[in-house]
Amino acid sequence: MTVGLERFEQIIEAYGANPRHWPEQERAAAEHLVAHSEAARAMLASAAELDAWLDAAPDPVPSDLLAHRVLKAAPRPNRTFGWASGAGWAAAAAAGLVLGLSWGQQVQLTNQAYDALDQATTWSVDEAEYFG
Repeated sequence: MTVGLERFEQIIEAYGANPRHWPEQERAAAEHLVAHSEAARAMLASAAELDAWLDAAPDPVPSDLLAHRVLKAAPRPNRTFGWASGAGWAAAAAAGLVLGLSWGQQVQLTNQAYDALDQATTWSVDEAEYFG
């Protein structure tokens, strides 16, 4: 894979001057370009200056007014809905369990009735005489 000056510029603008931050699949080609191109070395030096300047900048600290505005604008959780939602899921699960068990028993009783009816209708006359 080769990296041209245009792609190299995109890489250092996006990832900075440190090669460890560059995309792994393009890193070797970009380093090869730096080793063989004066223009790439100039771009890298410029990116390194920008990185140093950004690293030296203090971390921004929001004012109390900004923090208050952000917290005031943040959506509030609906605690009642959250509780009801959990209770609703629990009730649905319990109802499903009860219905499943009761329907399972109904299906079992129906199957037993059909088996008994099947046995009663499949006996021949000879079997009826034998069993009395």
